[in-house]
Amino acid sequence: MKFVVKHRTDILQALSKHQMEVSQVSFVKRRGRIMVNHVLTGQSFSYLRKKETTLDPVDKQWKHAEWFKIKSNDSKETDVTNWEQVMLAFDQWLVNI
Repeated sequence: MKFVVKHRTDILQALSKHQMEVSQVSFVKRRGRIMVNHVLTGQSFSYLRKKETTLDPVDKQWKHAEWFKIKSNDSKETDVTNWEQVMLAFDQWLVNI
């Protein structure tokens, strides 16, 4: 998975909104998962973008689907349906660290 430009921009804006410097976090991409690690506390937030394209048997049109799997710290992985939900969870993670 690529680190999509819009996703990177939104994450950097969220960090700025919470008065955090980019040097306070590290970004790691491993097995398609983007991980944001807080350097001082060791807490982490990660997401995985999943995409799927299938052919609808009825109308013979390609159907594109995208969803995300998010995880913060030691919590259970959660599925969300759009990027806005990922950013809401990321904002909440920033508030809690």
